[in-house]
Amino acid sequence: GNDRRAVNIAGHFRVGPQVETQFALSHSEAAEPSMTPYYTQLYIKYRVDSARLAISADTDWGLMQASAYGNWLHASAVAPSNFVQAFEIYNPVVVAQLQDVIKFGGNHVVRLSVEYRHNSMGTTPITGGTVFYDVFSGSAMWQWRIIPDLTFTNALRTDSLSLGRSGRFPPGIGLDYAEWNQGSRDEIIFNSGLVWSADQRKTRRL
Repeated sequence: GNDRRAVNIAGHFRVGPQVETQFALSHSEAAEPSMTPYYTQLYIKYRVDSARLAISADTDWGLMQASAYGNWLHASAVAPSNFVQAFEIYNPVVVAQLQDVIKFGGNHVVRLSVEYRHNSMGTTPITGGTVFYDVFSGSAMWQWRIIPDLTFTNALRTDSLSLGRSGRFPPGIGLDYAEWNQGSRDEIIFNSGLVWSADQRKTRRL
């Protein structure tokens, strides 16, 4: 039958007059019977762990926020008939973020942020290799409240994606690391908008 359990812990506290810290921890497990497309019975087990830490500080340079997050998924399947492990998956994800929100006077807001993300997964059912990607991102936003009902916003974002593989290849597969390690793929996005708030329910964007 199905077997599920989970636990979560979170906290929020001040470490100074202008500094706050938040943390969260979680763990969950599940086990359930399943069936493959070939009508083979499997017993699948899942385990997910996560952790997050965030710090915010109201400084002379703006409201600065830093956070780090990790998520670790482990899944495995066993055939009950012969107790042979059909596959095993391990997928860690790590994200780190840093941003600063600065207000100039009462009409201008600037937000600067950077982010790093790493995602990887081990090969299965033949183990020994790991495929992964890394993303580096940066963004900037400037918002100008021209009048109470009219706002002008400009935003710029850049992303750099890198794919890769490590570990060994199964014999005879006919591939090499060049199939994955192809350098970075970069993208830059810019948008600008003028928003008029006619009332609380209607807005117009140009």
